[in-house]
Amino acid sequence: MTGQISKQAEESFGKQDYKQAIVHYTKVIEANPKPESKLSEAYLKRGISYLKTEKFEEALKDFDKAIELTPNLEQAYNQRGLAKANLGKQEEAIKDFDKAIEINPK
Repeated sequence: MTGQISKQAEESFGKQDYKQAIVHYTKVIEANPKPESKLSEAYLKRGISYLKTEKFEEALKDFDKAIELTPNLEQAYNQRGLAKANLGKQEEAIKDFDKAIEINPK
């Protein structure tokens, strides 16, 4: 069942149906209660979906969790920086952007 939910989540995300993606990624996360690094992608993509729907606080929480699970996840730092910038936290956003560049300087 988790595989089907993951597929639905990916399809919704790919179609830029972010509200549906949030629903499906939430189910993926709830179906896997153990915090494993595989869940970092679900948190990352749900966070991006929250960001796209202007739910910046929720996005921030998911990016924090993705980073907790996978500390060198460059995209999570970049996206978290965008969420913080949208919340008016410019200095914190810059730190996240700097960290993303440190992880992947290319």
